[in-house]
Amino acid sequence: MQQLVILFTKPPRAGAVKTRLIPALGEQRALSVHQWLLDRTLMMMQQLPVSIKVQLCLTEPLIASDKLSRYYSEQWPLCLQQGNDLGERLANALKLNLTQANHVLIIGSDCPVLTSDYILRAFSALEHKSDAVIGPAADGGYVLLGLSRFIPELFFNMPWSTPQLLSNTLVKLNRLQVSYQLLPELWDVDVPADVKRLERFHLRD
Repeated sequence: MQQLVILFTKPPRAGAVKTRLIPALGEQRALSVHQWLLDRTLMMMQQLPVSIKVQLCLTEPLIASDKLSRYYSEQWPLCLQQGNDLGERLANALKLNLTQANHVLIIGSDCPVLTSDYILRAFSALEHKSDAVIGPAADGGYVLLGLSRFIPELFFNMPWSTPQLLSNTLVKLNRLQVSYQLLPELWDVDVPADVKRLERFHLRD
């Protein structure tokens, strides 16, 4: 296996997804936002070349009522995230899969403007001697992280889910003298203001 995309996401269940949206939108509407974003991400990944492997990495096992099982196939195996926090879960997934693939990308299901071309551009960066590639998010995080070798320092003592994540990641990469490439900035959906932007995007789409 040369190239792998891992989708980190949650099974679509009311009350368990998009929790930062629930106070403003309620559980069912927050679930609808998550489901729409997840479906869009899965459809986008279906446009990738068949040579690129895809893995769905979930926080919990699927149950019969989850609207995700229709995407499961031998080509898209399911796995469970392993670890006590996001950093540990990302680290475990990348460390394991980099023993089997030359280049591994991890994405989430929160970015409606993430495209297959963007993913191909990330792989191209890794193929051209970058050890890391990052897709910055407008909120100060990132929508994509790719590695050609495991770099444990990127995953521990990091300010997850804050506007400082990207800047702290770049500080560590520079201090470690890791070669990396930044892709164009995208936006994702985490807070109620993002939903307004998503609604405008959906009308244009």
